[in-house]
Amino acid sequence: MRARLDRGAWLHALPIEFPPLRDVEAFLAEMGARLSRPFQCVRQEAIASPLQLLLGAAQAYEAWRSGSAYAKRLEIELLLRIAATSQVEEALRRVGLRPGSRRAWLVALSLSPRAPSTQPLARPLTLSSVERPPLEGLLRAYGVKREALRAYLLLGADEHDALAYHLCELAALELARR
Repeated sequence: MRARLDRGAWLHALPIEFPPLRDVEAFLAEMGARLSRPFQCVRQEAIASPLQLLLGAAQAYEAWRSGSAYAKRLEIELLLRIAATSQVEEALRRVGLRPGSRRAWLVALSLSPRAPSTQPLARPLTLSSVERPPLEGLLRAYGVKREALRAYLLLGADEHDALAYHLCELAALELARR
């Protein structure tokens, strides 16, 4: 998925697959060295829909561009917005990679319309298919009650997209209070 955020900024979200992680920090350091742009890798099973990534990244970019970001680094602001929290530890618990992780969303922001390359990585990395995780597990992980999705469902969103919209709204509200 690729979306233009403004005249020069692009969001790239790629579902990726790799051998089970042993060292999350080493994997992220390698990704950072290869990508040379703000990015996050989040567990696929922690994301309600690609809309959650798009809305979170758009919020993070706009907050960063306007000088109202909560975090000092765009990568952290991206993590907080996607996870709908102002606490880094909570964001990592909700969406962060873990030892044994095999599938993730690679979310990168760039000033070029070109998608971030997955080819030069030393470890095997391929694009993966995306399976929507069970809604009940996501609701528990984010502490959201099903009733909170009703307004979005009335607008025609499916349940996973409704949760993505709701999380985006929660992130905006929580980070605005800080």
